[in-house]
Amino acid sequence: GSQALKALTEIGFEQYFQAHQTGWVLYLRSSTDLAVLQAFARRLGHETAAEALSRPFVRYVANNASEVTRHYQGLREAVPDLRGIALFDRLPEGAPDLAPVECLVWERREIGNYLCTRRTLEAYAAASSDVDRLGSLFAPPEVERRSAAMRDAIAEVEAALAANGTGLPWSADLRAGEQILEPILAAFFRELDLPVANRSVHELVEHVPENEIAPDVTRKLDAIARVAAGASPAPGP
Repeated sequence: GSQALKALTEIGFEQYFQAHQTGWVLYLRSSTDLAVLQAFARRLGHETAAEALSRPFVRYVANNASEVTRHYQGLREAVPDLRGIALFDRLPEGAPDLAPVECLVWERREIGNYLCTRRTLEAYAAASSDVDRLGSLFAPPEVERRSAAMRDAIAEVEAALAANGTGLPWSADLRAGEQILEPILAAFFRELDLPVANRSVHELVEHVPENEIAPDVTRKLDAIARVAAGASPAPGP
């Protein structure tokens, strides 16, 4: 009784309600990870994953395996059949064993590394010019202006990484989101004298060249879809 009361106090009734309604829980590092997964599911036409990720019961755990165990075991006090899946950044020791929660790790450092390519960023820059609005006369110069701004932004970050000995921005070992993509996008919009606010890395998903979408992304979407499909949600009214 005391353990159940403690779990209810720490976890909150609304989370028990979500667990009961969905029958499964998804553990991610942050809301950025969810947005990128949703975008990849749409981009790849992965309908079952897109449906599972449309309104998931998700818990952000900042790559903390012990938080997954604490939260999941607390939920199972009330929902014994609850299924769970956790997706971590790449860990030196590999995926932790948190059974019955299925644990996966990215092959690259983090989810942002699957968006961090020169061709992706250049395609994003060109598309941001809004060709349809500008029309055929003004679009080409604006596309070139934005492409040049992106090349300059990439060069700026490359120089900074070289100066501190971090390495190239395309390395799968760097934390791409905060070390590469965020600085590049900030420099890009600064070059164009545009606000950076409300820009998110998940917008890059649509511009990843098809042959640069890693199979690892599809495998993670498959796993999420499989766990969601095997869940036993509460019956509707």
